[in-house]
Amino acid sequence: TIMSDPERRNRIEALIVRWQERLRLQDWDIDLSSKAPHDGNPASIVYEPENMKASIAVDANILEQVEEPMVLHEMLELVLQELDGIFAALLKEVPDQLHRSYQGQQEAARHHAIHKFMSAFLGPGCVPYNELPRLDI
Repeated sequence: TIMSDPERRNRIEALIVRWQERLRLQDWDIDLSSKAPHDGNPASIVYEPENMKASIAVDANILEQVEEPMVLHEMLELVLQELDGIFAALLKEVPDQLHRSYQGQQEAARHHAIHKFMSAFLGPGCVPYNELPRLDI
């Protein structure tokens, strides 16, 4: 696990602190999880907006050169989480049969925005994922 490599853990924790400051998230308590990311992803974030707490999990097998893009991606998820409540309220006005489609489009739009921000912060070609999500809006 990532916990078994103190140098790597320190490096990733420093990235979390760096991006927490740059994204103005100092009011959040953000830590590096000792658990594996969920859903087989290379990294994931779990957050509790009501408690202003978040935990980032990073796969122990990721390459060092993608650590920063992955940490930034998860931190941007946290920045954009406020949109979830707005979207949930809007979804109440949509017919039930359209919920899944609209949720998929919201998720694609969210990741498209995250990848655009990542490119702006880290430069083009920094996105370690397959490609930008397609938007069918």
